[in-house]
Amino acid sequence: TTTGADWGSFPQDFVDFQMLTGQSSYWYSSGGAADAKKPAKELAVSWTISTPPAAAPTVSTATQTLSADGVNTITVTGTGFDPSASIGTRPPLMGVSSGVYVIFGVFPDTWKPSEGVSAAGRANVDTRWAVPAESVNVIGGAQAGAIVLQPDGSFSTTLSVSQAAADQLAAEKGITGNYGIYTFAGGGATVAAFETYTPLSFEPGLPVTVEIPEGSGEPGEFSWQVVGNAAVSMGTATETSNGFAASGALPNIEITDTRVEQASWSLTGQVSDFTGTAGQFSGSALGWTPVVSTAGAGAQAGTSVAPEASGGLGTSKTLAHAAAGHAPGTATVAASLELRVPLSTPAGSYTGVLTVTGIG
Repeated sequence: TTTGADWGSFPQDFVDFQMLTGQSSYWYSSGGAADAKKPAKELAVSWTISTPPAAAPTVSTATQTLSADGVNTITVTGTGFDPSASIGTRPPLMGVSSGVYVIFGVFPDTWKPSEGVSAAGRANVDTRWAVPAESVNVIGGAQAGAIVLQPDGSFSTTLSVSQAAADQLAAEKGITGNYGIYTFAGGGATVAAFETYTPLSFEPGLPVTVEIPEGSGEPGEFSWQVVGNAAVSMGTATETSNGFAASGALPNIEITDTRVEQASWSLTGQVSDFTGTAGQFSGSALGWTPVVSTAGAGAQAGTSVAPEASGGLGTSKTLAHAAAGHAPGTATVAASLELRVPLSTPAGSYTGVLTVTGIG
């Protein structure tokens, strides 16, 4: 029924289901004496919205093992550096958000401002100052090392990392300590949570093995060299539907063949397994696409190798080669690198060693 003080019904789809259970008339007005018992009681629902705790400040780099030769350029990212947590105590950012210093240097075991250690006890080799966008020009802009600290507490920057420069400055200041990326609150503020240390280590650059067979005595030579910094950063991998993907580029390799009677030559490469802070994964996850950027010495690019296909670069693959009888000259070869690792790979920084072998 649709009249009377207590007429009405529960939702239609609910009543339709009760038709199947034999309880249908319990849930709508049927004109009987029990109709007064059928209207739904008011139901109140309340809840409390809780703000999750802020994430702890965290710093990450693509790799923590760098070339001991020359200058490395590495990308450093940070999260959780709440701009409102550090308030400057000295000009030019006195009384406002003073951000965080991001430093490559050599610091002693005890180095934190919150523990009373002064600037004299730290060797700052390369420094950036992450501040809110409105303060970048206040502290001198990019030329003074200013970078943007985003409202969500994140930043990204590059630092020049040189073992030789670090050793020289540490010796000048009489400091014995640890290589690393360090952060702490800027502008005189003291925020213990902003004090982080990401260790770095140095090893010889890209290992290179050259095998030269016994010569026939003809003039000229076959030689090759890596041009520039031999360390390769693949950056931070991006999650895809079936794994993590990253890309990079092999440094240019210059091949010179001035022999009068040119024999064939080849460059091959093979990568070790990748090991890191959270485990390891196979070198087969790395592939490449070789390219001859400067033609000469009969150079021809090797075949592209997809990650995992035929063992990827976990087994020896050809980067470049030349047939016998080519003209003398110089060639430059390189390769784009592609990395594919499973979604099950634990988060962390991983490093592999790519060995290039030349035979001519």
